[in-house]
Amino acid sequence: MTLPLASTLEIMTLYVAIYIVLLPTINGGWTEFSNSNMATLYASNPDTSGQCGPGNTELCDILYLPLYLLPVLLACTLPYICVIASYHMDRSNRSTFIQKKLVQLLTLQREQDLLRQKKESDNLLYSMFPKVIAENLIAKQAEEEEAEDNLSTSMRALAGSKMLDHTLACMHQKVTILFTDIVGFTSMSQTCLPFEVMSFLHNLFAAFDDLVDMDSDLWKVETIGDAFMVAAGLGVTPSGSTRELLESVEYHVNVDQESESERSIETVTVKSKVLSKHGDCNFAFQNGKASIAFGKAALSEALHHRMPNGKMCEVRAGVHTGDVCSGVVGTRMPRYCLFGDTVNTASRMESTGVPGRIQVSEATYDMVCDDSSFQWEERGSVEIKGKGKMKTYLLAQ
Repeated sequence: MTLPLASTLEIMTLYVAIYIVLLPTINGGWTEFSNSNMATLYASNPDTSGQCGPGNTELCDILYLPLYLLPVLLACTLPYICVIASYHMDRSNRSTFIQKKLVQLLTLQREQDLLRQKKESDNLLYSMFPKVIAENLIAKQAEEEEAEDNLSTSMRALAGSKMLDHTLACMHQKVTILFTDIVGFTSMSQTCLPFEVMSFLHNLFAAFDDLVDMDSDLWKVETIGDAFMVAAGLGVTPSGSTRELLESVEYHVNVDQESESERSIETVTVKSKVLSKHGDCNFAFQNGKASIAFGKAALSEALHHRMPNGKMCEVRAGVHTGDVCSGVVGTRMPRYCLFGDTVNTASRMESTGVPGRIQVSEATYDMVCDDSSFQWEERGSVEIKGKGKMKTYLLAQ
């Protein structure tokens, strides 16, 4: 029954030709039903001998011959039954096969849609967080969801809100931070429509994003109003994966017992493998060079944009190098942030800077001063809020 209709028809035709036609003809089987043999058979049978005399042979053939031919008729009917059954089974199998293929096709399309959606969501997530940080959050969320299966219904809402209770805080050494700020942005915002300001910032920062993507050592941290913050040397870009870095560092876990839950903060000191291969100076030099090169490109790019009030866009930039701590902050709309005095000093380098120029601290200058592609002008001591007087330098135009 599982064979195709054509194969079943061939087998049954061969069966009829051999067992119904060929073999009985060769062995003389059909001669058993001749008139003389049937007359003898009727006469020898007690049930028919009295009724089937010499003159009643034709009547007996009508009445009793089908009984003697019944096995032959059954043998001839069997192939037709098999062929008919195979026909219906073949149609059913074809319909099942088509439905199975349709289900497979729909399943494949659904899987492709899910993979595309996952890729899109991953790309969005990786644009907000470094890849290794995002994977860390996803893994912890999966652990939380798995743990929820063992909790009662009344406890699930509480467990769901603790996705980021385990915070990974990384200490980074020799990181160069750059801030940019738009000159005259506050006064311009007061005279222009909000959507015009937002459209202007989007176009400008999208161009800055493209500049960041051109250097794998850079990572865009965030935008705060008209400020654009970039870091180099975090080790979270493909050129220096934090996942690889964490394999060779020690965890220092501080557990803080609370009334409702246990929160643990893992603090990790990250030192890039590039640092171990080429030394502190070369690693810091590459970070500083990448940040200043971005700053130069950003200042040049800003001149191609016009503010909503019609004035040419002009930015100033500030750079500082030092140690920072990174981590994810918050459980609602979490953000990957940097903390430390290095961030504050870089921000002060920008706010006390000169429009259209890049101001760097002495720490950054000492790392990149030997690079002949950069020419510097000593600005002298600048009063920095919370830091006092600091010696700064301006990149020559």
